[in-house]
Amino acid sequence: KQLWFNPNTFEFKLKFELIGIILGLAIYNGVILDLNLPIALYKKLLGMGVKLEDFKAYSPRAGKSLEELLHFQGDVENTFCQTFQVSLEVFGEIKTVDLKEG
Repeated sequence: KQLWFNPNTFEFKLKFELIGIILGLAIYNGVILDLNLPIALYKKLLGMGVKLEDFKAYSPRAGKSLEELLHFQGDVENTFCQTFQVSLEVFGEIKTVDLKEG
């Protein structure tokens, strides 16, 4: 299982900064931490582009589904009744987020 950040948390952003500082100190001092973070996170930290293959490494089933949608010859929205959005339950409410603007 890999770790990722919850974008809908009530935690202060300062706590995330503190985690970053602690991780930075561990790296600086050569301390090995057993954190299973996805490769996409490391690429984002290095300013590199994240590709579908990186997402597939994080979530193989969802990545394969996205890849099949990319190769689909037809109208995805009308055929599968799917838009380029994701709906999440956030504290009892359904929140819909566009995966890509426009």
